[in-house]
Amino acid sequence: MSTASTSIRLNTENRDKANEVYAKLGTNLSSVVNMLNAQVALHGRIPFELDTQPRYSAGTLAAAAELEAYIRGEVDLPKYATPKDMWRALDADEL
Repeated sequence: MSTASTSIRLNTENRDKANEVYAKLGTNLSSVVNMLNAQVALHGRIPFELDTQPRYSAGTLAAAAELEAYIRGEVDLPKYATPKDMWRALDADEL
């Protein structure tokens, strides 16, 4: 098998974090890139899902929808005189 050198630009913070993972796995960036390329060549596709849409939990989506409705003036949210009052309501599940 012949090899070729390739130069790539990487975000240094992500590279360093990934290199820590690779070291724990007993490998390195070069080997991981070779593994990725081998899988692409073998299967004719990238071996993981690429998605342009962020994925949020149902709770996060519901909270965002509630906030948007509040901004549009469609719903009223509870108001509290002090942070203590808010925490009491949260602890009592009065929402």
